[in-house]
Amino acid sequence: MAIPSNSSRLANLEMSSPKTKAPQLPLIKAYYLANGIDLKEWRAAFTGKLIMWDADEVFYTLKEGQYVYVFSYGVVSFFNTSQEEQQLHLKRLQPFLKEPVAIGTFEEQVVVNSQHANAVVDGILEINFNEITALQIAMLHVAQSTALDHYGQMADALLNETTQFTNQLEAKGTLKLKGKKLRKFIGRALNLKNKITEHLYVFESHEMTWEEQHLDRLDQQMKHHFDLKDRFEQLSDKLDVVKENLALFKDMMHHRESSWLEWIIILLILVEVIDLFVSKIFI
Repeated sequence: MAIPSNSSRLANLEMSSPKTKAPQLPLIKAYYLANGIDLKEWRAAFTGKLIMWDADEVFYTLKEGQYVYVFSYGVVSFFNTSQEEQQLHLKRLQPFLKEPVAIGTFEEQVVVNSQHANAVVDGILEINFNEITALQIAMLHVAQSTALDHYGQMADALLNETTQFTNQLEAKGTLKLKGKKLRKFIGRALNLKNKITEHLYVFESHEMTWEEQHLDRLDQQMKHHFDLKDRFEQLSDKLDVVKENLALFKDMMHHRESSWLEWIIILLILVEVIDLFVSKIFI
């Protein structure tokens, strides 16, 4: 199954070897497939070699030197696999996707070098291919960058819809956003905020970096390399604007409902007065 590509970044992973002058360039490539992946069912059906797994992540190898990292929030990251192998693997994952989305693929530029230590040097990420955990961290950050791009698109969509409502309010003085529709809109904004907080290691670090200083240093360098904090703050600013507007819309709706309630009470009192007046006349 072909996945449409809506957004892409340059992606090259370079490996240098003293034995080869022109080595094949492997690639880290991540896909945002769905709003969730059932990892429990996937692990039960999977027959490959698992390296690490828990409720939120599964890291495994397909062949020697080929790795796949699957995340419960809907992202799959590949290393050193062909396009055909990726598409075959994505097809096998289809039955385990929750709320699939046609968001496409995202790629990031990283350099894998078997000779140097793990670091970001002059804006270029160098990963020692012989240290699998460092490679796993690289694949994690490509996946996180992919998810952040997807969440950014969702935030842009919410902001655009909010702008349409404010333009309508400016032009007509009324707001055609009522009851259930407004509550669903608020739910979308809250769910997006919750997903970002729950799934992304922006201000915290993954547990695999906790006991190794050089891995923690690599993790921090990669956060800077992929601008995760800046992009997260920009996304948060957009959601704050949406939140402020939704709070205003909600207040307007409550005011409108209160006005209707006041009129209903007035009408009920009026009916009671009329009934009393009629009773006095005809008794």
